[in-house]
Amino acid sequence: MVGCANNVLMSPTWTSYEDHAGAYAALFESLAFETIHASILDLIPDGPLRVLDMGAGSGRDAAWFEARGHEVVACEPSPAMRQEAVRIRPGSKVRWLPDALPDLATLSRSGVSFDFILVAGVWMHVAPADRPWAFRKLAALLAPGGRLAISLRHGPDPENRGFHPVSASELEVLAANLGLVCLRKTDEADELGREGVSWSVLVFQLPDDATGALPLLRSIILRDRRSSSYKLALLRVLCRIAEHHPGVAREAEHGGVDLPLGLVALTWLRAYLPLHRAGLPQHPQQARGFSEDLARLSDLDPQDLRPGWVVVGGAATALRASLRGAATTIRKMPVTYITYPGDGSQVFTALPGPGPAEAGRLCLDEPCLWAFGRFQVPGGLWQALCRFSAWIDPLLRQAWADYMESLPESPQGAQLWNALKWVDPRRDTTLARALAEGLRAKGRKIHCVWSGKELRRELEIDHCFPMAVWPCQDLWNLLPAAPAVNNQKRDRLVSAALLHAAQDRILDWWDQAYLRSPDPRIAERFPIEARMTLALDAGRVPSLEDMMLGVDLKRMALGRNREVDVWE
Repeated sequence: MVGCANNVLMSPTWTSYEDHAGAYAALFESLAFETIHASILDLIPDGPLRVLDMGAGSGRDAAWFEARGHEVVACEPSPAMRQEAVRIRPGSKVRWLPDALPDLATLSRSGVSFDFILVAGVWMHVAPADRPWAFRKLAALLAPGGRLAISLRHGPDPENRGFHPVSASELEVLAANLGLVCLRKTDEADELGREGVSWSVLVFQLPDDATGALPLLRSIILRDRRSSSYKLALLRVLCRIAEHHPGVAREAEHGGVDLPLGLVALTWLRAYLPLHRAGLPQHPQQARGFSEDLARLSDLDPQDLRPGWVVVGGAATALRASLRGAATTIRKMPVTYITYPGDGSQVFTALPGPGPAEAGRLCLDEPCLWAFGRFQVPGGLWQALCRFSAWIDPLLRQAWADYMESLPESPQGAQLWNALKWVDPRRDTTLARALAEGLRAKGRKIHCVWSGKELRRELEIDHCFPMAVWPCQDLWNLLPAAPAVNNQKRDRLVSAALLHAAQDRILDWWDQAYLRSPDPRIAERFPIEARMTLALDAGRVPSLEDMMLGVDLKRMALGRNREVDVWE
């Protein structure tokens, strides 16, 4: 089984499951999926689907979906229950996470969406005060048209498992508030014949873009009056962060997410620096302070403005000042003037922080970027940016080019469009290749991560996720491969089965080449990049296994959002 971590803090709710995991697993396994879920079988679409089994217990339901060709993520907060699931089905490729309601801390930051979510015999564990938040988190994980099935247990709690009263009407209200449609509601007897126990089963569906985020974006991009390019720039900056760094998002109030204001400012500078150098106007009367923020960076390559980069000396001082200036411009200009149609309230919120300490060295890691403050994005809008950035970004680029074309003495047409091309990281495998050659020179064996073959002579460095699919030069994405295998894989997305088979070889490469590198800068850079691009637990230092699970979740998100060919 994939990703069966054991590092979650236990809630008292799960103590009974920890103490009696074997007995509960036997109880769950005594009933067939088709028996327990007979009333909803016809509402499970034909596959292949991406399925989330929430509170998966012994893995019975997850196994049923897996056997029918679906890709399954199972969330179970009890380590003992996850261990039972592994024992019962050791060959399963279900991905196990320790996530629990109401927070779903890892999944909610992964960018993965699901066609079908099953919450069977779980909702009574969620405290009533937490249910609106928990339901919102589940709804946010649904793909457009996705379905959410929840079974409610009514009756006594003789084993003190932490049950709370539940009702179908409560769920219907929560669903209606989020735009979900109820497809079915049934009342059922308990299959085990327990006295006083009965069940309600409800199935909801998310219509396409029930969040209303896409109409809001369309209104801002196409209809808003603008006296500068700032609004378009901010939306494009958020689009790029959602595309490349979704893992940095943290839960905020009212279902929104917080981003590091420093990352927003850094990406803002990267967006504007090429235009500034080309002398392309962004405002009829360009603000002096804004130009000064960019002029300080005249010696820097825009591609260096990325998380994980380390600068020293005068460059560190200049970049720190430019980031502060950019954060101020963002807060005072586009954040102030991007508003909801009708009531005029601000869509975004920017709360400044003290900034990183003054020093001769500036490392653009998470603590540094968060030190500049917090930038809050509505949850539905963030969800849309994560899922549809590949389609939203070209629209923003065209609107920005049209705006520049309207300014006096501006170039026209293709020149503006080309100037707005986002410069993705250059394909460069030099460092990873040098690390591989260095290991071989020391007598270490290097293997192709995909075939397992030892690379004694020729070797190539493969991008786990191809640059054509998702441009990423992070170290974790660079893997040794045999030339013939790399040529066969090309620009296709690796399948779940192949990634699972390669897991041990990938972990070994990461450990040897990066974490144990004699260059401390590489050992420092590797986890910083992983934390910024993958869905990892923000509360602790991630293990290599955590990173591997993050890679698998990223693969699922790319497969969903890009519809690329899969390498089997």
